[in-house]
Amino acid sequence: MAGERILVVEDEAIVAMELEAVLRGCGYEVMGPVGRGNDAVRIVHDSWPDLILMDIRLKGPMDGTEAARRILAIHDIPILFLSAFSDEVTLERATDTHSYGYLTKPFNERVLCANIALALRRHRMRMKREIGVRILRSAMSLMPDAVIAADGSGQIVAVNEAMTEMTGWRHADLAGQSLAAIIPEHASGNATVSLLTSDRCEIPVGLKAAPTMDDGLTDEDVHLIVIRAVRPMHPS
Repeated sequence: MAGERILVVEDEAIVAMELEAVLRGCGYEVMGPVGRGNDAVRIVHDSWPDLILMDIRLKGPMDGTEAARRILAIHDIPILFLSAFSDEVTLERATDTHSYGYLTKPFNERVLCANIALALRRHRMRMKREIGVRILRSAMSLMPDAVIAADGSGQIVAVNEAMTEMTGWRHADLAGQSLAAIIPEHASGNATVSLLTSDRCEIPVGLKAAPTMDDGLTDEDVHLIVIRAVRPMHPS
């Protein structure tokens, strides 16, 4: 989707001009360029770009990785690093910021524009998913049964309060974990399995509509798994 605003943070004037020309050619609106980390932080606070193309080695006391940390501490904006350096220390510092990518100079125009488009798409998908999860958790909180929401890869997306009461597991404990971590015998359809509680005990539960990879789900699909405790049968 063309027209997004890209903040260019680059302290080499010639490289900044080249980046601006390439980005405009790809259909993006260019903000800046700026050559100092503190200027980047200020512009982001004032204008909120759609993506930041950030050089790592910048003039002044604040380099690109530190500017990225300060920005991401407040704003959820995708950042792509662009640097002439690819040594292990530089790469590790960039990775620690949870950026959306790392490109080396001299840059390839097609690769640059493709990576920007990919980063913007990944960010839109993540934001859409997070909004969906918040809505889903709100709906799940109204359900009397214990419920787990999981995606097509078997990764837990959310759990409700009834699930916490039954097992001791909170949403923060399980979000992003595999279903196999708490349901080793996970099966599709209606099934009775052992569920692992937060204190490492196993309790028998019944599952309904549990997803499996055989259902053809993608990672973006989210299905609900309703969990009910199985009461032991007593002889009459």
